[in-house]
Amino acid sequence: MRLCIQCGADISTPELRQKVICPDCKKANIKEYKKKRRERIREEKGSRICVVCGKEFSRWGTTNVCSEKCRKARYEERNKIARRKYYLNTLRKRRGVSDTVACVVCQKEFPRNGQTKTCSPKCSKEHKKNVRIAYRKKLRKKAKIIS
Repeated sequence: MRLCIQCGADISTPELRQKVICPDCKKANIKEYKKKRRERIREEKGSRICVVCGKEFSRWGTTNVCSEKCRKARYEERNKIARRKYYLNTLRKRRGVSDTVACVVCQKEFPRNGQTKTCSPKCSKEHKKNVRIAYRKKLRKKAKIIS
């Protein structure tokens, strides 16, 4: 049996010449070493000003905020616009609420639902007919260019 050189606890070890530290003291030493290392790196890198509250803080990594509270506030602020956009674009369409759009055939205003471009089945047939005609003209032009 040997005694820990830091806390004096009994430790069983086969090494007689080695200085012995118990597992608890070893963890504490590693934790203290890492803490000192972080502080040294922070001192080397300098300090920054928090983008949320304006307070000066020690820099660690690439962070721009001083605390968890400021990080959450920044996240909310940055995503507020994105969430609103998502709500307006996606959720409203799912519920059937949509913007008004002009019909491509008769120019009449109608509530748009999905990708609808026409206001009625009659205009839809007319639009399909116009699209087919335009496509055929395009094919004829290509055929003339090739010939």
